[in-house]
Amino acid sequence: MHSFPSISLIVLIRCCLLYGTLSAQGFNSVVVTEIMSDPTPVVGLPDAEYLELFNRTNQSISLAGWRLTIGERASALPAVAIPAGGYLLVCSRTTPALLGGYGPLVGLTSFSLVNSGTTLTLRNAGGAMVHFMEFRDTW
Repeated sequence: MHSFPSISLIVLIRCCLLYGTLSAQGFNSVVVTEIMSDPTPVVGLPDAEYLELFNRTNQSISLAGWRLTIGERASALPAVAIPAGGYLLVCSRTTPALLGGYGPLVGLTSFSLVNSGTTLTLRNAGGAMVHFMEFRDTW
C-alpha cells in the first residue's frame, strides 16, 4: 500500500499556505479606492489631498518595504499594516490632523497629487506591482 493520498494532502496544504502568503502581497491585493487630488472648494471634507487604500484579502498586510509612486515620484511606505478588509488613508505628513477622524492614516514627506491626473503605482517589498491606475481630472 502506498501512502500517496497523505503525501498529496501535505503537498496540497503546503501549496495552499504558500499561495495564501503570496496572494496577500499579490496583484490587486491592495487597491486605491479613493483619490482626493483637488480638495478645494471644501465641501464636507477637510482641505487635504489623500489616497485611500483598501486591503481586499482576508489577511492583514504589512506595508513594510512597499513603495507608492505618484507620477515619477516614489515614496517608501511606513511599516504599518492594513487589516483584512481594512482601509488606510495616505496623505502628506502635514495633514494628518485634518484627516485623523476619518480612519487609520499615514503621512508621507513627499506626498502630492496632481489635480489634472497622473499614474499611481503600488509595489510590494519584493518590487512586484500590486496596483496600478491612471486618473484624470475628466472623470
